[in-house]
Amino acid sequence: MTGILSTGVNIHDYGVTPMPVVRYLARSGSEIGGVHARRSPFDSDVIDLKFFDNKGLNLHPNQEKAIERLFFREDFRRARMEDTGEMVFPIHGFEYYQNGFMSSIDAEAIKKANFKVVLDYSYGSSSRIFPAILGKLNCNVIALNANLDGTRITKTADEFQNSLVQLSSIVRSLRADIGVMLDAGGEKIFLVDENGDILDGDAALNLVTLLVMKSYQKQGGANSIAVPVTASMVIDQMAEIYDFSVKRTKTTTRGMMETAMEQGVVFVGEHTGGFIFPQFQPAFDGMYAIVKMLEMMAKKDIRLHQLLREIPPSFMVKEKAPCSWEMKGKIMRCMMEDSRGKTSELIDGIKVFISKGWVITYPSQDQSYFHVVAEATTMEKARDLAGEYKEK
Repeated sequence: MTGILSTGVNIHDYGVTPMPVVRYLARSGSEIGGVHARRSPFDSDVIDLKFFDNKGLNLHPNQEKAIERLFFREDFRRARMEDTGEMVFPIHGFEYYQNGFMSSIDAEAIKKANFKVVLDYSYGSSSRIFPAILGKLNCNVIALNANLDGTRITKTADEFQNSLVQLSSIVRSLRADIGVMLDAGGEKIFLVDENGDILDGDAALNLVTLLVMKSYQKQGGANSIAVPVTASMVIDQMAEIYDFSVKRTKTTTRGMMETAMEQGVVFVGEHTGGFIFPQFQPAFDGMYAIVKMLEMMAKKDIRLHQLLREIPPSFMVKEKAPCSWEMKGKIMRCMMEDSRGKTSELIDGIKVFISKGWVITYPSQDQSYFHVVAEATTMEKARDLAGEYKEK
C-alpha cells in the first residue's frame, strides 16, 4: 500500500475483509477501484492481488496487461513528499454492506423456515462478518473452521475433498437442511444436500439454476440466466420448461460479471461454485448466494435433494491437453480450420456441436494447457468425443 500512497493516491483500508465486501464498497462509494490481497488457495508461496474497477468488476485483460507493463518498466508517477496520498480506515464499511445485503432479501421468509445450516468458513475472513447476518435470519448454524488462520487457507485437492467429506458427515449426523463450504475469499460456495450427498460443480450449477427458474418463473418480464459456454445443455432443457432464455458467456470472471449487468439477467452461475445475483451486486458473493438460496428454498418449500431429482441426467467429460504457451495460437488456428463446415460457436475458444452433443476446446488463461470439455447422450460417447479432440 505504501507504493500506492507514493504515487499520490488516497487509500481506504478496510483491513481483513472478504472479497465480495471489497467489491461492493468499490462500486458503492467514492473509490475509483479496489485491490484485495490474499494468500493463494492453491499455492501457499503465492500472494494473489485482485484488482477491481469502480463497478467492483475484475479488470479487463487489456487493463491487466497495461498494469503489468507499466509496473515492470517502472513507468508510474512518483509524487512529491507533500503530495503523497493519505490512508483512511473507514469504520462503517461492513454496516454499509450489511444494510444493502438485508434490503435485497426477504428476511421474514427465511426466519419462518428456521433452517439448520452446517457452514464451513475455511478459516477465511467471512467468519468476521457473516455470523452477524445469519444471526438476523433465525438460522441454526453449526460453524466449522470459523477462526482466521492464514496458514490453513491453502488446500491441496485431497484436503479440499476431505473437508467436503467431513461436512457431509456432519450434515448427515445432525440432520441439517443444507451444508455449505465457503471458500476463504468468500466468493465461492460448495454444496452438500440434506442427505449428506456432495454436489460436484456441474450438479451444483444445474441445481441452483433450477431453483432460480422455479423462484422467478411467475414474476413477469423476460427473465434470463447466464452460464459459461462450458455449462451443460441440461440448463437449456430446463429453461424451455420455465420460459427462461439462456445467455452463454466467456469462461472468464470478467465476462460473467459483465453479463450480470445486462438488462433482464437474474442469475449468473458457473461450475466452480461461483454464483451471481445481480439484484445485489454483479459479482461472485458466496455469503449472498447462501442466503438467497435459503430464501428461495423457504418460499418454494423445497430442499436440495428434491431439486436434484427433477434435473435431467447429464454426461460430461473434462480433459486437459498440455500445450506450450508458444503453441497456443497455432493450435487455435488449427482447431478453427478443423471446425469449418461444422455447426460451431466462438464465444470462448471453439465449441462444435455434434449429434445431440458438443465439444469445446479453449486455452487456459494462466497455465500451459488447453481445456477440452464434451457432453453427449451417454458417458461413453462423451469420453470418445473428448478423447478425439484431445488427440487433435
